[in-house]
Amino acid sequence: MKNYILLLIILIFTSCNFNEKETELSYPLENIKIKSIKSEELNRNVSDTLILNKFSKSLKKLTNKDLVKGKRLHGATRLCDLKLKTDKDDILLFIALSKENEVVISFFEFNKDDNFNYFLGALYETDQLMDIIKNADLNCKS
Repeated sequence: MKNYILLLIILIFTSCNFNEKETELSYPLENIKIKSIKSEELNRNVSDTLILNKFSKSLKKLTNKDLVKGKRLHGATRLCDLKLKTDKDDILLFIALSKENEVVISFFEFNKDDNFNYFLGALYETDQLMDIIKNADLNCKS
């Protein structure tokens, strides 16, 4: 009987996977080239090359771990919406202020082929992008 219990314990431990699987990093926005940034509220279009290059550089660094998926923002206040015209599909940014007073940018990719928005994720570490948005005078108040 002891041997069966010992065998059962060994089987349980050997079947358990104690190693966490590492998720492979992907950079979903690394290959885009931003042509312009448009603010629908202000009817303003930014085409300043320096600002667009800074914005593109910031987006290229974002990984799938930075763009958190699955969190919900209940009661968030909308600050502004931006449309990034790219060499591929347009990227829509919905910028909101959460109840905890953190600025959150939700990324959606607009595919012209099927006329649908695909959620890429939400960015919670937004300081760098918000500085670029303020310098572009896009009036996204936080």
